[in-house]
Amino acid sequence: MRDRDVSVPAIRRRSPVVCVAENRQWCEPGIRVLIASLAAHNSGVRVELFFPVASDAFVKWLGAYPNVRLNAHTLQEPWRAWNIKPRAMLALLAAGHDDVLWLDTDIIVTSDLSRIYDGQPMDAIVVAEEAMCEHHYDGDAMRARGWGLEVGRSLPFQLNGGVVGFTNRHVDLIRRWETVLNSDEYLEAQKLPWDQRPRHFMADQEVLTALLCSTEYSHFRLRYLRRGHEVIQYFGPTGYTVLERWINLRRGMPIFVHSVGHKAWLPLPDGRGLRGGLRRLYQDLSPYRVAARAYRDELDDSEWLEPSTAAGRVLTGVAGGHAPLVGLPIALVNDAIRYVKWPHTGGEPRR
Repeated sequence: MRDRDVSVPAIRRRSPVVCVAENRQWCEPGIRVLIASLAAHNSGVRVELFFPVASDAFVKWLGAYPNVRLNAHTLQEPWRAWNIKPRAMLALLAAGHDDVLWLDTDIIVTSDLSRIYDGQPMDAIVVAEEAMCEHHYDGDAMRARGWGLEVGRSLPFQLNGGVVGFTNRHVDLIRRWETVLNSDEYLEAQKLPWDQRPRHFMADQEVLTALLCSTEYSHFRLRYLRRGHEVIQYFGPTGYTVLERWINLRRGMPIFVHSVGHKAWLPLPDGRGLRGGLRRLYQDLSPYRVAARAYRDELDDSEWLEPSTAAGRVLTGVAGGHAPLVGLPIALVNDAIRYVKWPHTGGEPRR
């Protein structure tokens, strides 16, 4: 007797459009590097760019990238920095795209995006792990509880909004996200200094973390982008840990390098005192700068690609310009400090 043929429905191969939105003119260097890196590793990917302050020089430069469309409209005002994400993605989904990947303008892509989507169904949401910093922890769905939501699950960490992927199956969630970001409660909290905001009001990614932990949206599958493995979240002194560097030495660079907080193309922060000097040196050794050097010819001003401190030049030279090794001594010191402080950080894992 023959075995009965059983048809297994094939998983649709996902091919998202990349969504990039920016209204700060001084972020143009980051946009150029992002677009050039996408073209280098994903020549066929379509990019929808919202950049209402684009200069004539930028528009002329963009002509070399036919896969990128500069959208004429600026999205509905007011445009509140990173809070524009749900609005931009909803606009593309409404225009007929069924799969959208948001990328911040301070990200470099180092490989094929298909690494994210292989075998992923259309109902899977792409989310990235936050940097190993004081905001990494989301024990017991603390952000969802802060918003008064019924908890349906806990995530192993806070999410970072630099890379987020949705499909047309998530429209209701994205609309809910936008509604919360436009609420009076959230907008009032945004007027406060960073260190005075309740953690669940900090930014858009806190709200997204809360919603995905809620009973209403906890059924959606999540495709995690893990620190070190698939993304570098270069934020603060613990933004690129020794473990992450070891992973990159063994397996190669992750898909995304994210210059969170201080932008690599801006002047280094003030270096007063020992702490300020170390912070300045840490930014001078950014893996984003190392990766961006491949796109020097795309920039009008490329001086920022090279270290500007004497110590930065020495450490970069000793490391041979290899990102996981550049800044490794500083990472060793920062990790040691973090391990000492670990018992007082609310349960952060020691890694």
